Amino acid sequence: MKISFQNIRIFLVILSLAWFHVFSVARGNVIQNNLDPQLEVITPSLCSSMDGSIIITELDSNTAYEVQYHNGSLQTLTLTTNTNGTLTIDNLPSGDYQNLMLTNLVLGDQISFGTVEVPHVPLPAVISSVVNASECFANGNIKISGLEPFTDYVVTYIFGGLQDVTLTSDFSGLITLSGLAPGFYVNLTVEDINNGCHVEFDPIEIEGDLFDAGFSIIPPSGCDSQDAVMSFSVSDSNPAVYEITYSINNQSFSEVVSTSGLEAIVVNNLEPGYYYDIAITNIETGCFDDMGYYQIPSPILNLASYFAEPSGCLATNGVITITGLDLSPLTSFEIAYTHNGMPQNLIIESTDTGQLIMTGLGTGLYDNFSISEIGNDDCHGTIEPVELIAPEMETVLNINGTTACNTTDGALMFSELNSEMEYSLSYVNGNGETGEFIQMSNSQGQLEFTNLSSGLYASFTLVEVETSCFAQFEDVLISAPELEIELDVAPASRCGESDAALYLYGLLPNASYEVGYSHDGSPYALDLESNSNGILTIMGLDSGTYGSLEVLELSSGCSKTLGSFEIESQDLVLDFEPIIPSNCAATDGEIIINDLLPNEQYQIYFSGGIQDDGEYQVYSSDSDGTLTLLGLSAGIYDGLSLVEVSSGCVGVIETVRLGCLDGFGCYKLRSFFTPNQDGENDFWGPEAESQSCDYTLRIFNRFGKQLAVLSPRDYRWDGTYEGQQMPSDDYWFTVEYVDDQGNPGFYRSHFTLKR
Repeated sequence: MKISFQNIRIFLVILSLAWFHVFSVARGNVIQNNLDPQLEVITPSLCSSMDGSIIITELDSNTAYEVQYHNGSLQTLTLTTNTNGTLTIDNLPSGDYQNLMLTNLVLGDQISFGTVEVPHVPLPAVISSVVNASECFANGNIKISGLEPFTDYVVTYIFGGLQDVTLTSDFSGLITLSGLAPGFYVNLTVEDINNGCHVEFDPIEIEGDLFDAGFSIIPPSGCDSQDAVMSFSVSDSNPAVYEITYSINNQSFSEVVSTSGLEAIVVNNLEPGYYYDIAITNIETGCFDDMGYYQIPSPILNLASYFAEPSGCLATNGVITITGLDLSPLTSFEIAYTHNGMPQNLIIESTDTGQLIMTGLGTGLYDNFSISEIGNDDCHGTIEPVELIAPEMETVLNINGTTACNTTDGALMFSELNSEMEYSLSYVNGNGETGEFIQMSNSQGQLEFTNLSSGLYASFTLVEVETSCFAQFEDVLISAPELEIELDVAPASRCGESDAALYLYGLLPNASYEVGYSHDGSPYALDLESNSNGILTIMGLDSGTYGSLEVLELSSGCSKTLGSFEIESQDLVLDFEPIIPSNCAATDGEIIINDLLPNEQYQIYFSGGIQDDGEYQVYSSDSDGTLTLLGLSAGIYDGLSLVEVSSGCVGVIETVRLGCLDGFGCYKLRSFFTPNQDGENDFWGPEAESQSCDYTLRIFNRFGKQLAVLSPRDYRWDGTYEGQQMPSDDYWFTVEYVDDQGNPGFYRSHFTLKR
């Protein structure tokens, strides 16, 4: 056979590819043809079912693979991928499939997936009930339902160690774990013995007190007594024997006490001290209660005190007397205390009546008392703090205020002092600042402190340095003239707007002020700064009454009370345009109201023929802020008012006249007139359309009385009869006329007089 050069080239290419493949397999390459195998697991439908699957995709299509894994033993399968490169391992139960390996039987490539878990489907069991244990008995139980009937199950849990029990379900698939003591049952698992299917539950608590004993202490009756008592009470009313155990001073003690169940269980003749590991145990049942620790206190001396003040500022003849039934007579006691913060200690013997008398005491605060009987440290007591105060100095204080808000020429004058003695004056002013002056009184016993600013001074204390005598003054006010302030108010731009402003004039430029006022029952306090012209401005105010306006100048303490002021509410200003009806019988008149809020609702109240029943109608303005009342007949409309729903603002149009012209022949007549001498509609009469018409017009009131006769020569009526003004009412008229064609006619109608 003749081999061409072209055939040799093809053979070399195939040989090189085969060598590369062998080299790749030898290196354990798991990527073939640039594919990336993916794995998906299908869980079995039931715990005991074998319908789980492992699906592997992204393999070579239509290719045979050897599948190996361990599931209790080595399993080997030969499966072929479909046209999409998918391989499916079917009919698998739940479990771990270890060392899952695929081998391409064409190329020899291997792919390892390690261990693949087909998830476990838990048993469909539930905790149907938990019954708690009663006191001191392990009689609780847990019922588990939803299992297969008449089937053996292993139940395991942790309670004081790992526990397990085998139970058989009843005909309804129920098992009962009984004889349970109070506590938490952890890792509770139920497993079907036949197929290994199982379910695990969250920790379950069985409630029930092991023992519930009451505990109290009766302390010793006296300092040297050892008659303290521990007392226990139990809920069990049956006769029983109890063991009481406790420890004190690193020694343990035990007592056995019998009780009929009606009386308390007591341990007598105990001394004060720190008792621990206290417990009570029912010897028959073993039930116990741990009381922990308790300190039986030493007796506390029941003490009281009374005192006598020193006779003067420098005197040391104050006395504190301590009394009490527990104080032994003619016995030495140690008294520890502090005097003005300095620790002190005294050894005093009680009197034959059992009193402790502290003498030679000066002024000051005596506190932190501890009184102990020497030789008996367990017997001690205390008393409340005692403050010894010398009589106050008697002096007269005169106050001179400052001449202006920002001056420091105020003064305090003390008189009736000792002459030419040194005095200290300390204070706290209204800004919380402290100060102190030291000065000599003059030969008349007067002392003057000058150069003081205005304001409130608190805690004034005047002390005579040599004797420490003092006089105290709660509050001292150094007054100043009031601020000169002018008030101006700018109202809101429109009803309902919160843009009114308050202006305060005549203040210091660029100074800090506190402004307070009330509005609608609520107080307001503002910290503001005046501008360079000494003006304070408060913006964004609502209309209404403001009260208690007060201005405080922080730098000087000067103030001004301005009381109340009013910010008036502006009514709506209504711009309207009347559109008269096309004729007196028509109802196509309109009233157009402009300059309202766009797309706003308004309550509109009518009178004068539109609506007179006191109710209102709701209209809405359009996007231009225009509202139109339609379908109006001729007439005079009084008191038309609008209420803006969102703000409650009100606008009123006093009178709107919608006139009309009615006619006969070549004349026209208006339907109303208003003889109020305002230059508009003051007269009523025919308006000629032709000079050739003639008529005689008679006017009558509603009772048929003729009031006036009009003609082309006397064509106006002023609304009077014999010099008297006729009232607002409807009036009738008749007309006999000849029109411009010479045709006679007769016309009858009425009109309105409105004043």
